[in-house]
Amino acid sequence: PKLFSPLYSNLGNPFLDVALTPGAVVPLFSDADLFTVGASAIVTGELKVARVPFLYTHGELGYNLIPVRAESLLSVIPLGIGLDFKINALPRLEAKAVLSGGYYIGALHSSPFLAQGDVVWDGNPYICIRAGPSFYFTPVLSVGLETSYTNYFGLSHFLGLSITGSYHLPIQGRSPVEIKTVEVDRLFPV
Repeated sequence: PKLFSPLYSNLGNPFLDVALTPGAVVPLFSDADLFTVGASAIVTGELKVARVPFLYTHGELGYNLIPVRAESLLSVIPLGIGLDFKINALPRLEAKAVLSGGYYIGALHSSPFLAQGDVVWDGNPYICIRAGPSFYFTPVLSVGLETSYTNYFGLSHFLGLSITGSYHLPIQGRSPVEIKTVEVDRLFPV
């Protein structure tokens, strides 16, 4: 067996992966004095890089809801791109490392410093590193765990823990199910 062969050689060679990743984010360093534990969700679409068995590119759109200790909420909406490195040593277990970055938009709601209903908007670049294993229940469905570190420049640093569910769309003509022959009996004599 090939130690670092792509998992998809066993499972159908998908071209596009779509993942939903809900989780929790914890502020790091001095940011813990300002923010508390929040919730996150990321939708990712990954495309296979041709001729490189373990490399994918992806686009991501997320949402983070982070409580601020001063009785307000911070919404962060990241939009980015990145690279995914995927390998497997076991037939249904995959390890993944992700590097992504892009731009986020943050909205501060209900601050004691704002008038009722006012929202302050701002944005900056961000960078994120994620890693974790995934288990394939079927050739097209997998579930995994991810840990992440995200730096929203000018705002905060967060450590995340997430569960990810993925649907793997196969390349046309290379689906996990293969029909070799079809026989049709004549219904009416000719």
